[in-house]
Amino acid sequence: MPAPAQPAHVPELSAGWEPIAVANAAEVYAFLTRVQKHDGAPFRTSFEEVESFFDPARAYYAFGRRGPGGELVAFGLVRSFGVGSGRPSVILSGAVHPQAHNQLVAELASQQLWAARQLVAAGELGNFENQTAAKDSASPAAAVAVTHVEPWESERALELAALGFQHAYSYVQMRRYLHDELPPLRVPKGVELVELSPKYDALALATHNSFHTEKLDYTIMTPEQWAAERTYLARDWSFLALDTRGDRPRVLGYLIAAKYEQDWETLGWPEGYVDELAVHGGAEITSALLIASMTAQKAAGMRYTSMDVTVNRFPAGSRAADAGTCAADAGENNSGANNNDAAAKTGPEDTAERVARYKKLGFSPATETRVFLKQL
Repeated sequence: MPAPAQPAHVPELSAGWEPIAVANAAEVYAFLTRVQKHDGAPFRTSFEEVESFFDPARAYYAFGRRGPGGELVAFGLVRSFGVGSGRPSVILSGAVHPQAHNQLVAELASQQLWAARQLVAAGELGNFENQTAAKDSASPAAAVAVTHVEPWESERALELAALGFQHAYSYVQMRRYLHDELPPLRVPKGVELVELSPKYDALALATHNSFHTEKLDYTIMTPEQWAAERTYLARDWSFLALDTRGDRPRVLGYLIAAKYEQDWETLGWPEGYVDELAVHGGAEITSALLIASMTAQKAAGMRYTSMDVTVNRFPAGSRAADAGTCAADAGENNSGANNNDAAAKTGPEDTAERVARYKKLGFSPATETRVFLKQL
């Protein structure tokens, strides 16, 4: 069944706020570019990514605030996510003009939370049992609001905490210089690495949905949603690991890499990006997939590659922990939407092991993005 379409309008917006539609995409793109340049963000949201905000395959509300001259001074977006999983969620994103009054940061956060609740109350998250009746954190159907906070957004973090959001975990971006010598590629016996050509798309999607059914930050996708999320897919950098020892190949893991060329000028170099790394076959498979992708990226002239690694922070028994266990590195990608290494368990020791493993492959930690959650 296709995902619900965008509601005709955002109901009962607070005074001063107005609906934003795909017709405003160019204005939103210019606004986000100004904000990201001012903040010194290491990424840029492309126009194509802005257009994807209004994709009718995913339920959403978009709204904005204008200044005295009619210019956009704040933009907010809430989108359904993980509709097919046991933990449907609503992703909150947006920005405030750097010269706007600080109070607007608090107003935007409140407006986003209100809109997220409207999506749930209106049944816009899709067909999952008891979505509006599930009020306690023990229910597998209770929806969760999820938002990502960058290092320069300290004020926003305070406003989210005041609204009841909890810092659940973080993504640490790790970067690898590809001009240094790469480790030799060693593929375990009985395993074959194949490029993610179009003929493997259906298998990759089925594997994604199977691996991530219970992961908070990963959506269960239709083929149309899968294609929409792969706008920047670099197929020759992306691989499946197949167990060929049985009657039919079985997927042990996959790596999906992307080419965000709009970020290269800001970064100062060409860089590949590991959008998603999911493995059920152990550390050897993880290393093989990464080395194969790094080798391909280096051959294509990339100076660096980067990936996000989840650092779990919430204490056991906390409301953030109850809101959903995330064993996957899955964050908002360069546009502020999702990513990475789902190879793991959730404990802090395992996190340290994974970070150590990536360091052995030449990756170094860079920036950290915090993830805040709130039960809806």
